[in-house]
Amino acid sequence: MTFKQVTWAALLSVAAIAAQAGTVSNAAQIQKSGSILIDLDNNGSTDYNLNLTPLMGHSAATGNVFLTAPTSPVLDAAGMWSSTTFTGANGQLQTGLAWHSWQTVNGTVDNNSSLSPTDSSNPWAASFVITMNGNVDPELNYGFSIKNNGATAQSYSVTFGESLDPAVSGPFTVSADIEGSVSSVQSSPGVTVSPVGSQVQGLFLRRLDGTFVNAGVDVGNALSTSTSGTQHYGAYTASASGNSGADTYDYWEFRTKFTLSGGKDTFVANGTAVLTPVPEPESLSLLAAGGLALVALARRRRA
Repeated sequence: MTFKQVTWAALLSVAAIAAQAGTVSNAAQIQKSGSILIDLDNNGSTDYNLNLTPLMGHSAATGNVFLTAPTSPVLDAAGMWSSTTFTGANGQLQTGLAWHSWQTVNGTVDNNSSLSPTDSSNPWAASFVITMNGNVDPELNYGFSIKNNGATAQSYSVTFGESLDPAVSGPFTVSADIEGSVSSVQSSPGVTVSPVGSQVQGLFLRRLDGTFVNAGVDVGNALSTSTSGTQHYGAYTASASGNSGADTYDYWEFRTKFTLSGGKDTFVANGTAVLTPVPEPESLSLLAAGGLALVALARRRRA
């Protein structure tokens, strides 16, 4: 396969994307990035590198980081982007960013936008829907629906990250989960999702020097079914405690890597992470002292 770098930058200006996203002030302070890498024949070589970063906006009012979808389909050399709705892992309708390749499963390239991705004779080789969101709680979450129209397994790498605001320095707790469903239209061999690594989803924290460390909350087991239809995936959860000590973490990201069996098999998932700083004992003492002072002041006023 020929490696394809796919980006909206050549199609839409950053200003136009910002206009779709709404308020994007303080963008220089809030870093954000997202990408999807697709290996069509699962041979370790990337066929599509989809850069989502130009489509990620930031609201100064809410602190949210999010993906924006176009109001009308946008075509590039490798595929088509559009806005769509899909049923998320929670069973509710979500609005997402959809993409499909022009390349079909038989290797031909057909940029006829009317061709259905579910064409039983020759569907698109790759297609997905994704939604991402983060805020300054700090909480990070995303969702995707990926369908493998090919006959053999495909590999995917989904990355989504944003600034930790404020940066974390000192003790903290962190938790992460992934939950979703798998669907197969074939009774044999069913559908298989396999982690690329120990687990499907990892969470990483970035130090100020730019290096990343694993947060210790990797989740997402392999799943293989032998029947058709839809089955639940997860929920897989993990939690950990950490102390950054001399380190300060200013950015975090999901790294979700898995293979998905072919034959129109689908994997739908939502991932969430929450990081909570733990007050130092000195801070707790100051809070307690402040509370006692307020109580004393209230008593004097009543006297």
